[in-house]
Amino acid sequence: MSPEERYLRSVYLNYQVCTDVVRHYFDGLHPPTSLVQYLLDQRTKFENAEKKIPNYQWIKLYPEVLFRADVHIAEKYIDSYDRTDLNDYKEFAERINTIFTCLFDSVDGDQKVKVVNLSRFESGEVLASAEITSQYNPDDRNIKQTLEATVNSGHVDASIETSPDGFSFAKQGVSDMYKMEINLTKVNAAALALKDTKEFRIMAKTLERILLLLFDTVPGTQSVEVEEFRNFTSDCATAICKLTSENHKDDKRLEEAISIPTSEGRLGKTLKTTCTPKGFSFKEVIVFAAEINVKEKFSKTLENSNSNEFKAFANRVQPIIKGLYDTVTGEQDVEIVKCKQGPSDTVLVLFHLISHENNDEEGLRAVTESKIRTESLTLSYGITDDGFSFETNKCMFEFTLRLAEKYSDSKDLTNPKSEAFKSFKEKVQPEILRLYDSVCGCQEIDILRYKIESSGAAHSIIFKLTSIDCSDESKLKEPIEIQIQTGQLGSSLKVCATDLHFEKLTETGNYIR
Repeated sequence: MSPEERYLRSVYLNYQVCTDVVRHYFDGLHPPTSLVQYLLDQRTKFENAEKKIPNYQWIKLYPEVLFRADVHIAEKYIDSYDRTDLNDYKEFAERINTIFTCLFDSVDGDQKVKVVNLSRFESGEVLASAEITSQYNPDDRNIKQTLEATVNSGHVDASIETSPDGFSFAKQGVSDMYKMEINLTKVNAAALALKDTKEFRIMAKTLERILLLLFDTVPGTQSVEVEEFRNFTSDCATAICKLTSENHKDDKRLEEAISIPTSEGRLGKTLKTTCTPKGFSFKEVIVFAAEINVKEKFSKTLENSNSNEFKAFANRVQPIIKGLYDTVTGEQDVEIVKCKQGPSDTVLVLFHLISHENNDEEGLRAVTESKIRTESLTLSYGITDDGFSFETNKCMFEFTLRLAEKYSDSKDLTNPKSEAFKSFKEKVQPEILRLYDSVCGCQEIDILRYKIESSGAAHSIIFKLTSIDCSDESKLKEPIEIQIQTGQLGSSLKVCATDLHFEKLTETGNYIR
């Protein structure tokens, strides 16, 4: 989707929300002459209220995108980088995460960075593979451009210059709370004076990340909040920060984590990178969700992804599944997500197939299916030949149907938590679902609410249709359209044959794209 198209969709989306807000004021207002005064009376209340665009609309407008970046770091590889459970690995990975995440503070949207692998070059230097998740970003190209330009410069810098004598540290009234004042230099002091500016948000976020990074070597759990900036002189400002430290009572060590780098004139960390053409690669990643039914005795500890039993089980299963894709185009990784109890003595294993430069859903699905059916997926466990599912695209639609007659207990039905509404759902949902028996794929029906217009004249039901393996809108709308021509829906609902509203809500895919 082009940036222009996303912009126009954003404008239209805001237009829809504003229209809904204004329409709300007209409901039940008679005569219209009272509307202007009513709006004036409600103006303050309306302006202070947060009219939010539904989350599913934002996700539809700016979908989540996953990238894989491989960066050649000019730093000597150490053996402990092979062990993700060791402190050396964790500290180095966290340094990379923080530095790269700071780079994206000036990019629209929400970006998260996670180091997924560290490996060794022949020269003894490090190849870091990182996954970048980007959401609410109108232009994905900025992600690559921001990272590539910095990496190719040979020096990735996430640090802030400080005044050598500009640091104070004091305990607050609560035992684990501290106040820090840090004098920063070479900053846009004027922009930092106002909390609602973009410069304030970027600087505060960057400083918080850098300070947390510096506390990585301190025991316990620390959190940092930049409260404000003060004492502005030319290009200098004082950052007022609140530090919360749990399970660590050594005030001196907490202070030294910041005071030592501050005295050296710079807070933060840097990375040296190669600036050769091979020093950086960047690719979009597709993530598929799949589930395999494994012949293994289930235990409750397998449900806990932090348990040793789950980790041992995942370490046994992951390389076998990953090996299936050795001959497939592109590069595939497998991540075991969770386990749950299957039928009889089986375990349902949910895994993510992370595919680099290959989004052929059918091809990837066929690989696993064929291996299962030929029973070649075995080691110390077996997999049932019908125990594989590969989650396909889902489409969601909302229907609004106007009823031709009112229910006697309609007031109770308007409350989704009432027994009357629950009983209504249990009776009507299966009847609507039966209309889709001849439609391909798999459908689910969920009655959301029973609605009465403010005038009391019109009663409607609103339900959601979720369709798997079928996204043809005409096929999904047709069963309802045909049925309401009879004036009835199911065995008891009388409906208006001409009053049907059908809206596509969003698509949730089997891959992040």
